[in-house]
Amino acid sequence: MKKCKANKHVRHLCRTHKTPLADVLAVISTNNKKDAMSSIRKRVLCTWAAAEVRYFKANAVLDVLRKEVRVGDKRRKIARQPDPLTIAERKAHQLRRLVGSDAPGGDYSGVTSWHIKPVSPEDVESYTTTSTGEQYTGRGHINFRTDARHVMHLSLTTIIAARRTPVPRLVDNNFVVSAKLTRPDIYAVKVVTQIGKQVELRPMFAADQGGGQWYLGKTERGAVTALNRSRRVSESEKADRINAEVIRSWGWCSDGALDWCRANGITRDVRRRMKRGVKSGALSRLIHRHGGPSGTYERRLVAAAH
Repeated sequence: MKKCKANKHVRHLCRTHKTPLADVLAVISTNNKKDAMSSIRKRVLCTWAAAEVRYFKANAVLDVLRKEVRVGDKRRKIARQPDPLTIAERKAHQLRRLVGSDAPGGDYSGVTSWHIKPVSPEDVESYTTTSTGEQYTGRGHINFRTDARHVMHLSLTTIIAARRTPVPRLVDNNFVVSAKLTRPDIYAVKVVTQIGKQVELRPMFAADQGGGQWYLGKTERGAVTALNRSRRVSESEKADRINAEVIRSWGWCSDGALDWCRANGITRDVRRRMKRGVKSGALSRLIHRHGGPSGTYERRLVAAAH
């Protein structure tokens, strides 16, 4: 132990163990047993045997001191507060909180990670990089796993501004990172979308169709067209049957309606049903049985029943 002064801790231990403080300081200040015993013997004018007894008692006090110092160091280390976050770290934390579990990007066969970094609005981008991972385990495998890194450079400023608009944070499972009003109920947006398993940043246009329904298109003209079609849906159409004429007014072609029917197990007399129409309540119940509305048109069909 390094040479030290008799602080309050050492004095307290000497009192509780009834050991002279001078003996403890003699052991601390010397490097070996013989020198410590010689110092004690000269001070109290005792025999070598008595000096050895006093040495062992002082050394026992020092063992207690070393143990308590280690305990104190451990407690101080645990209780130490982390260093304050920098501005960039605080922004990254807020971005991870805002994105949450809605971060686009699929899991690859290897190690998949998400990297979210705060940048200025003009540097916003999203992409996925892949690399060769570990080899598949088992006999006869010669292929390797694929590691992936989903990179999302986002601007906290544009995301907060987008949250102040009526545009939801997710539109058809696309994460909205910016939104700006271009004309009534039409917004120019940037979304982070998932293509396959990869992430990609896309500029798009969102139209507020009312009733919590949003259209997301590649062009402003397409958003305007979808908005006008939604406004042409009358209250009688909402309360009556849904037929081919109604879904065409929403922008759904006949082939798309047939594909949707096949995907949902509707195979009997489909064309006659499309011509006559189906009650909106029945369609809503069917959609909910299959897990709820998963797209823009399914949400429109559910909304028509209310």
